[in-house]
Amino acid sequence: METAKERIVRVAIPLFAERGYAGTSVADIQRAAGLAPGSGALYKHFRSKQELLAAAIDWHIADFERTSVLLVSALPKDPVAALKIIVEQLIGSLDANAQLIRITLRDLDARPELADKIATHMLGALHDAMRSWLDKAVTDGGLRPHDTQAVAALLFSAISYYPVVDILLGQPPAKVEPDRTIAALVDLLAKGLVAA
Repeated sequence: METAKERIVRVAIPLFAERGYAGTSVADIQRAAGLAPGSGALYKHFRSKQELLAAAIDWHIADFERTSVLLVSALPKDPVAALKIIVEQLIGSLDANAQLIRITLRDLDARPELADKIATHMLGALHDAMRSWLDKAVTDGGLRPHDTQAVAALLFSAISYYPVVDILLGQPPAKVEPDRTIAALVDLLAKGLVAA
């Protein structure tokens, strides 16, 4: 059974994503949570709207850590097939976290400690998983030796650009469909990294 505190956090995330932190009032959050606007009920659970934003980000990070699907050990040995799965999973993960991306890009300039949490616990985890897979694929002989840390960063940047632009502008870069983008990226990576 969802507690009032959990419900407040759950409803705050889409409000912050849609209206922005400044554009979302405490009364808006209370109304969405089924509490009487103006009652101050939110303050029974959070000292401030800022504390609620931090709790919402913590909730998102915990949910991401629970459901993260980029499991290096489960990837196929074929590097091209594994690259395709990695690209698809990362795009899916970014799509699933669209609301948090909106909040991060719009509202966290003034809250670097919250941005750092996202960078460390979500982006850092994805980068580490990619680098781990690249290291393993090099060791197994499927990929040629390369700077796996830099390639993991570049791979994440290339993959994340597509859904972020789609989330922010409502259309993908150059209006190219996701399947074509995934195929092109996997093709480029395979040609550059797969061992001869």
